[in-house]
Amino acid sequence: AEELNSQLGSGIPAQAVQLDMDDENSIREAVIWIEKNYERLDLLVNNAGVLPRDTSLHVSLDMSQNTMQTNLFGPICLIQVAVLQLTDFLNLL
Repeated sequence: AEELNSQLGSGIPAQAVQLDMDDENSIREAVIWIEKNYERLDLLVNNAGVLPRDTSLHVSLDMSQNTMQTNLFGPICLIQVAVLQLTDFLNLL
C-alpha cells in the first residue's frame, strides 16, 4: 500500500488489508473492517497465490486441493463478499 500511495501521489490513499484466502471468516472480517473504516470499496486487488514447487506429476492430492482453495475458491469467496460494496461504488459513477 505504501508503494501504491507513493505512485498515486497525495490525495488518493491506498490501504492494504491482510486476510487469509483459505478462511471465509477472515475474508468476511476484512470486508467488514473496510466497511467500518472506509464505508466503501473502490478497487479490489487479490495478490494471493500459491504454487507447488514440484511438477504436477509429484504433487499430492492434498497439495493440489490447497492450491485450488487459495488460488481459485478463496478469490471467488472474496469477490462474492466484496461485490456489494463494489456495486454500490459503481452505482455512484
